[in-house]
Amino acid sequence: MSWAERLATLAIWIAPPARREWAQAAHAELGDMPATRTLDFAVGGLFAAIGWRLGDPRTIALSARGLVVVGAGVWAVLLGRLALRLNADAPSFAIALTLLALGAASFSFLALRRGLGFIVICASLLTVPAAGYWLFAEQVWPSYRLLDFSRALSLEIAGLLLFAVLTAGVGLRVSRPKASPPS
Repeated sequence: MSWAERLATLAIWIAPPARREWAQAAHAELGDMPATRTLDFAVGGLFAAIGWRLGDPRTIALSARGLVVVGAGVWAVLLGRLALRLNADAPSFAIALTLLALGAASFSFLALRRGLGFIVICASLLTVPAAGYWLFAEQVWPSYRLLDFSRALSLEIAGLLLFAVLTAGVGLRVSRPKASPPS
């Protein structure tokens, strides 16, 4: 099997289902071309297949969901690690961080199962208390020794949730099928 045939086979595999027949036809054309042109033709077909895949609404939706899920999972691990480090110094804060880490892990799991609409709704609702805590924590606990740290953490939560909403919203908007004009 030549390099051109390998690249054309890869293009068939990468192409979205709606374009797979075209990629198979391009692969079949390799046999009718002069040997000096087959590699160029196969590379062009591979780039076309990659472009179609990147523009495919299903791929965009899955990528957006994956980005949010992986981000929430990594954030949960980092919060758990921070809770373990703070356990001796501030046990109540460490417990709160552990609960927050479990919440982030649960959000990650549910986002994976429920999809982009779930991410938009839940993250939008969770952004409000995170931002509210940032604004009102000083009035509630003015002498709390970890006040600056907890306010920074709540601001980080709000930023991450806003990122999740924007990513999921873009994914939903792009992956929605386009309506055909009325005839």
